[in-house]
Formats: sequence, C-alpha cells, structure tokens
Amino acid sequence: DNPKVNPNAKLISDIYEITDELKEKAGGAGSKQGTGGMITKLIAAEIAKEDAISTVIAQGDDPEIIYRIIDGEEIGTFVHP
Repeated sequence: DNPKVNPNAKLISDIYEITDELKEKAGGAGSKQGTGGMITKLIAAEIAKEDAISTVIAQGDDPEIIYRIIDGEEIGTFVHP
C-alpha cells in the first residue's frame, strides 16, 4: 500500500516474481506530476527482469541514494532477475 496514504503500509524489500496479484496491489497510476505509480515501476522492472537485469525501486528525491544502493544499503525494493 502507499505509505503516504496508509501509515500501516509495509515495505516489500525483495521481489522474486512479479505476479498479477502483486500488480493488483500496486494500485493506480500515481501523481498528477506524471511520476507514475508503483504499477508503472513494476512493469518497468518486469521488462528488465526478462533480460536478467536487477532493478531497485526507491525514492528518487535524493540524488545520493544511488551511491547508498551501490554500497549495499537496503533501500527500497530489490527486484531480482
């Protein structure tokens, strides 16, 4: 669930399979600013997964976050290839 709307939402740290059930839980299209919603991100991760590419879905408001991810910090959701 969206933690901005539901304070009880829980982070999914690892995804090994992108199922229809997971896509249903991902919800709608996102914000008016066109940032897309979680479903859009899952579809992109699914495309990468088909080519054995790992994906991390994380907040992009901090440009330094990529370094933290590369350093192995558990941030966001890791989609396994």
